[in-house]
Amino acid sequence: TPVAVQEEGAPARSLQTHPLRGGYAHLENTISQALQQFREKLDEEKQKGSRQLEEEQARSRKLEEQLAAAAKELAELRNDGSGDGSGDDRCTVIAHEWKKTAAKLAEEKAISSGLRNKLAKVETELNFSKQSITTQADNLLEAQASHAKKLQDRVLGEKK
Repeated sequence: TPVAVQEEGAPARSLQTHPLRGGYAHLENTISQALQQFREKLDEEKQKGSRQLEEEQARSRKLEEQLAAAAKELAELRNDGSGDGSGDDRCTVIAHEWKKTAAKLAEEKAISSGLRNKLAKVETELNFSKQSITTQADNLLEAQASHAKKLQDRVLGEKK
C-alpha cells in the first residue's frame, strides 16, 4: 500500500491511503453525528424554555393589566361621592378581588422566575456536555494523529 511521506509540521496525510483510514473516517463521522445531535438538542431545549418563558411573561402582563384596571376602578369607586354606602360595598368586593389578583400575579411571577432559573440550568448543563464532547473529540483526534505517525514511522522503518 502506498504511503505518503509527512512533511515536518504538516498534518498526517498518510492515512488517506492507509487501510485503517476507513476506521478513522467512521470515528470522525460518529463524532460529527454526536456533535450535531448535541447541537440540535441544545437548540430544542433553548426554544422550549424560551416558549415557556414567553407564555409565563404573557400571563404575568395580563394579570398586571387586570390588577391595574382593578386598582383604577377601586380608586374611582372611593371617589364616587354618592354617600349612599353602595360605593363602600363595591369597594370591599373589588378590594377582595384585587387582593386575589395580586396573589395570583405574585404566583405567576414566581413560576416565571423558576422557569428562567430552569432554563439557565439546562443551558449550563448543555454547555458542560458540549465541552465534554469537544474534549473527547480532541482527544480522539490527537490519538488518531499519534497512531498515524507511528504507522508512518513503522512503514518508513520497514522501507530502510
